[in-house]
Amino acid sequence: MVKQIQWYPGHMAKAQREIESKVKLVDIVIELVDARAPFSTHNPELDYMIKNKPRLYILTKKDLADPKATDALIAEFKRQGHSAIAVDLKNFKEEKKIVNLCRYQLKEKREKLPLDDLFIHAIGYLAKHYPEKLKERYNLTIDLDSDWVLPVYDHISDYRHIKKLRGETDYDRVQETFFNDLKNASLGRITWELSDE
Repeated sequence: MVKQIQWYPGHMAKAQREIESKVKLVDIVIELVDARAPFSTHNPELDYMIKNKPRLYILTKKDLADPKATDALIAEFKRQGHSAIAVDLKNFKEEKKIVNLCRYQLKEKREKLPLDDLFIHAIGYLAKHYPEKLKERYNLTIDLDSDWVLPVYDHISDYRHIKKLRGETDYDRVQETFFNDLKNASLGRITWELSDE
């Protein structure tokens, strides 16, 4: 068993507070560890702070580490459900590999989400907390006490002129349009977790 080195200077405590306050805003956490001593250079407090956020381990200084041991470490991180890559940060071409791996991991996560449920939750949340944004973007007003889900799909489809699928509303295209609007901030500035929730 690898014995972890305990070290926690003041600047680390400050960094922890900043991470805890901002982690909800990020889609993926990137943690850099030394490929030669990945457990000693890992901060175990991160496990508590980031909880279930997707994580990418970057094993730095791969040029100084045993390549077989590095491959075994990457396999172990993947077995734990994380992504991992070994890099030599002096090689600027490695940056593209990191970006592509992040994109792939986030794409995988999105594909696993039940988009129907996510769409309904997001629309309902906006109707409750930001109804003006739905009105401005889609000319849409929702009575949350009514049977509103299918009418909302139909309304957004018609308002945004989304092509029908065999004469019927294409629900997948409506969802894609809505999530693209969120991604591009077309609905404006939104906070998804409020203190009174």
